[in-house]
Amino acid sequence: EFIKSAFFRMIKDQIKNDLQKLKQPAIGVHIRRGDFCTLNIELQDHYYIEKIQELRDSYGNDLAVSVFSDGYEDELHKILSLQDTSLVQHNIDLLDLIHLSKSEYLVLTPRSTFSLWSRFLSEARVAI
Repeated sequence: EFIKSAFFRMIKDQIKNDLQKLKQPAIGVHIRRGDFCTLNIELQDHYYIEKIQELRDSYGNDLAVSVFSDGYEDELHKILSLQDTSLVQHNIDLLDLIHLSKSEYLVLTPRSTFSLWSRFLSEARVAI
């Protein structure tokens, strides 16, 4: 709790104000591409699709999915083609990190520090 409270105290007011305007994601999905692609350690799309479907089967098929990624839309087209799924694009990493952490459910990329930090800051009921 000490680290979390210190972290949030360091955030500029503008980020806090921007965050208050955003809707809490139902299912927040972090898909790491970037250097994970070059290092050949990225997860395949079917991993994320299966996890999203598992959450929807368990908690409601009407749950919207918010995708946070450093990948391009054309790289994410299979996932973004799922019903009620959208790509979140803030262009400010810190805002994305905190917004993702506010998700009700999380689907994360293993070995990604961005995913790990969002999980650490999150109070999500389910983290995968």
